[in-house]
Amino acid sequence: MSIIEKLASAQNRKDEEPNIVLAQEIAASDNTSAVTELVENLNHEKTAIRHDIIKALYEIGAVKPALIADHVLAFIKLLKERDNRMVWGAMTALDTIAAQKASDIWKHIDTVLQTTEMGSVITQDHGIRVLAFVSDSTP
Repeated sequence: MSIIEKLASAQNRKDEEPNIVLAQEIAASDNTSAVTELVENLNHEKTAIRHDIIKALYEIGAVKPALIADHVLAFIKLLKERDNRMVWGAMTALDTIAAQKASDIWKHIDTVLQTTEMGSVITQDHGIRVLAFVSDSTP
């Protein structure tokens, strides 16, 4: 079974539990290839799959940030999406890796600031945390 087939919507589930369990399994096994597969499918044709993927990625980041840290640019790119779920999910993922990737995030500080200012409450909450980590780490 592929990683995508383990996501909630691929199993016709409406809850997030399969995504959380998958994230925990990936984190526990340090499965970098699964993380790569998830990141490569962030633009999947099905919205529900995309939403499940971003959920799994930020759940992985909450447990083991190093597993998703190398994908900081994928999360930055999502901040410009029209789909609010992807925007706040990306900001949540950035929040989990901001301490490790402050200098990489700093290069895109204008995007982070603009997204934080214009985003939903969830985006703003995580955006402020990202900004705090980044500003604390800049020269």
